[in-house]
Amino acid sequence: MKRPYQIHTHPDGNVQAIKAGFSWPAFFFGWIWCLVKRLYLQAVVLFFIWVAVGVGDYFRPEGSVMYACVGILAAIFVGLKGNTWLARRAEFGGYEFRGLVPSDSPKAAIGVFKRAGSETETSRSIVTGRFRDLGPHGLRPLLAIVKLTWKAALRYRLFITVATLLVGSVVLLPLLIKDDGTARGFSQILLTYTLSIITLLLGFATLWLSCGLLAGDIEDCQMQMVAVKPIPRWQVWLGKWIGIVSLNAALLAVSGSAVYGLLMYRADRLPEKEREKLASEILVARGSLKEESHVGDINEAVDKYLADKVKDVNTNGMDFTYERAVLEQKARAQMEQVPPQGGYRTWKIPVNPVSSALDQDVFQLRFHFYGADTNSLKEHVGVWVVGYGQNAIRSRALPMAANSFHEVPVHVSYLGEGKKLRDLLDNKGELIVQYHNVDNSVVVFPLEDGLEVLYHEGGFVMNYVRGLLIILFWLSLLAALGLAAASYMTFPVACFCSIGILIIVFSSGTLASTVSEGTVMGLNHDTGKPYMKSFDSVLLPMFRGMLYVIKLAQDFSPVDNLSSGRSIAWSRLGQAFLQIVALLGGIVGGVGIYLFHRRELATAQSNQ
Repeated sequence: MKRPYQIHTHPDGNVQAIKAGFSWPAFFFGWIWCLVKRLYLQAVVLFFIWVAVGVGDYFRPEGSVMYACVGILAAIFVGLKGNTWLARRAEFGGYEFRGLVPSDSPKAAIGVFKRAGSETETSRSIVTGRFRDLGPHGLRPLLAIVKLTWKAALRYRLFITVATLLVGSVVLLPLLIKDDGTARGFSQILLTYTLSIITLLLGFATLWLSCGLLAGDIEDCQMQMVAVKPIPRWQVWLGKWIGIVSLNAALLAVSGSAVYGLLMYRADRLPEKEREKLASEILVARGSLKEESHVGDINEAVDKYLADKVKDVNTNGMDFTYERAVLEQKARAQMEQVPPQGGYRTWKIPVNPVSSALDQDVFQLRFHFYGADTNSLKEHVGVWVVGYGQNAIRSRALPMAANSFHEVPVHVSYLGEGKKLRDLLDNKGELIVQYHNVDNSVVVFPLEDGLEVLYHEGGFVMNYVRGLLIILFWLSLLAALGLAAASYMTFPVACFCSIGILIIVFSSGTLASTVSEGTVMGLNHDTGKPYMKSFDSVLLPMFRGMLYVIKLAQDFSPVDNLSSGRSIAWSRLGQAFLQIVALLGGIVGGVGIYLFHRRELATAQSNQ
């Protein structure tokens, strides 16, 4: 297979042939390839990126997906730029670019060039044609598509409708729905409800616009007129995506600013005590510390129990899936339950040695629990103990309602002037937190979100901006999804498929419960076994895969973080961009561009 090679000549007669386009060796070997090719600066930078990714993955395994995305993006960047770096180095070394020669190898390309004797006009035009899209003038068609997308969207009646609904959700909803006068109720109305409705409205509008703009242009034969112009189809598709995303960014900025302004205006009308609580718990960016996951401990205990149970028994290929699920639930219940009348539960929360939490003199315990008592109005009484040894803080007996979130402030200064959170840690660098149940009924703290330690990390404004950016990332993915569907389908079918996928995303809770139960068709009440194991063997792996993909985009929840005053770190924002826009959006966008490139536009009108 012949590939284009860039021919560079030197005044002393030397000739170099450098392949044009993507470099697969650079993609696979990265900094090693740069070192071999004597690109020392690039090799050093890529080496440090490689080390940073490895160290980050070792110390923070929960971010392994983000680190993998960084590594893949770095490899793609090196593959795209590798041959360009070689050509630039040749030009700095006195070589002159002479043209492109299609050939099977660099040596053969040099031979073809020497036999031709000199540069041809055709080769120069090939070079210009291949690389002009990357220059400033190559952006003009792309920007023209973005501008046309804005004009088409503004002509849509849906845009006027969505803009009106956004005004209503931002301004009228907080006025119609009165809060209870508390800081938490105030934030629930002004942050949770308004931002959720804004996300829902913009998400629906994004799917509708992305399907309608591209499919409508194809069905109305406008795209056929664009396709004959000297602009590649990928630029058309990308220009429409950028246009929809930039339109969403403008709408989100206006509505988000209105929410913030209304939040600041109405905060002054709260009682002084609630304003202080709002400033310390809601209008702030607080970092979170949690206990490490117990999934490994549960699996280890279940494996040990099953191994001991069947050690001397001939299992004859028995399936222990159901038994394992039951045992896992029992082990989880033992860890979550706190017995009455003196029972206690302990959390061991690791603290990063360089975390800013170590210098906090005030932090909060945020928790929620379930009560075994069916009386929902009953308050459960318990005592919190925070710290280790002599440096331990014990609260008074606190009555607390079940099935709701609570926050208890911990003032380290009670131990003495100048005391910080670091003084509460044990010799392993862990913060020991205990709950003593002095009530007469069982309480249950869920393993996933039963307790977390919140500490001050930054201001609210930048945290709010980061939350809006994550919402914009979600909308960008929806725009790519709608355009990908419209690249191959008609407008009604594309909308139906896109909204169907969105419904599946919203049903992730049902999928998760089905996977946790280990069966799709339910259990036989007589035997306690699944009804149709053949269905389970096919559907459960499919559901797990769908849940994994959905969680890549769904696990960030900026609305919940903002309404509870929790920080959205820059690293978390970067992870959101890599997973939602770069990974999922890149895959969906690549499929959409491929389908749009392969589609026969001339047959679109004949099929109407």
